[in-house]
Amino acid sequence: MSKKNKKYNVVVRGQREEKVLSQIEPVEYIVPAEDKDKAIIIAKKEYGKDNPNLVDVKAVVNKKMNILSIIFLSIACFLSFIPWHLPDGSVIFLKPSLISMLFSVAIYSSVILRIKGLKNSFNSATETICTCLNFIFIASFISLFTGDAEIKLFNFTIPISGKLLLIFAALLSWVGMEKVAKFVWIALFVFAAFRLLAVDAAMGIWGVVYVLFGFLGIVFQLKQESDVFLQKVNNEFISAAAKARSIVKIGN
Repeated sequence: MSKKNKKYNVVVRGQREEKVLSQIEPVEYIVPAEDKDKAIIIAKKEYGKDNPNLVDVKAVVNKKMNILSIIFLSIACFLSFIPWHLPDGSVIFLKPSLISMLFSVAIYSSVILRIKGLKNSFNSATETICTCLNFIFIASFISLFTGDAEIKLFNFTIPISGKLLLIFAALLSWVGMEKVAKFVWIALFVFAAFRLLAVDAAMGIWGVVYVLFGFLGIVFQLKQESDVFLQKVNNEFISAAAKARSIVKIGN
């Protein structure tokens, strides 16, 4: 009875024999194989087809970056589930909600998964865990800016829901009511600024750990991707930033 094939991420490096030895850009292959050794052999053969006249070819199953990413993102996500107390006794939560998770999945899917494609996604247990942790971290980051708050005006207390502001801003933008959406986006950004100050006061040094570890977790995951993929992601963020500026810009 044959073993069931697993998918291995194999990074292959080599040099081309010309007048002088020239280093070739490493390539990562997603290889279905019975075990790690067979996956490395298959990846080396594929690398040889793509790059003739090779010498000193080395290959290794790439798990280290995913493990580091899981560690950092797990710590950041854990911090998001802790209730943080302000000096006045009020509590701030960063844990994901249904709304923030939906926006997180939509953002991640529209950028990362759309560029990679489903065929090149969720190819191993570690990659799947990393992706799920990305969903949670992005959702908690959205919650950081869109929680509930109250504004005291004279003797009145006005409750404000950041989640409702986010939903209204997104819906108005999608249905084409840009002029109204501009003011909602501006209100959301102003609210987010006050919310961020409160979260900073509540978390203290742990806020630094939360942001830093979340950033490192995403970086270690992206370091495994190809230069072409990273360039496409960069172009997507540049395009998104340009659209965001156009939405919140006042006037025509």
